[in-house]
Amino acid sequence: MLNVSKKKFLVQVIVTLALLSLALGGCGDTKGAHLLSAFLADFSALIDEYQAAVKNDKSKMAEWDAKIKDMNQKWIEMRDEHGDDLTIQHMEKFVQQYNALMAKHTEFKKKTISQ
Repeated sequence: MLNVSKKKFLVQVIVTLALLSLALGGCGDTKGAHLLSAFLADFSALIDEYQAAVKNDKSKMAEWDAKIKDMNQKWIEMRDEHGDDLTIQHMEKFVQQYNALMAKHTEFKKKTISQ
């Protein structure tokens, strides 16, 4: 049997490890995560709308480019405002999603301009 001081020490170690794992792994979804996720869904929809509109009428490109630019600025603001609320892993996931959307947009724009 463990004596009382060893049991107390063991409980302290377990509690400390549990708290440490919560701190390092995050505590689940946050308001910031929900907002960034919703923003990326809206941004994805905007890029799809851009592609459909510009595919049919290249003269609308400047108008849609302004909308994309506004969303880019909003991304920077939201990332700065809510980035500290997220774990590094969550933020990296959002940045990867954003970069993938921008790559999709850039590739479409290059193809459209070259046609």
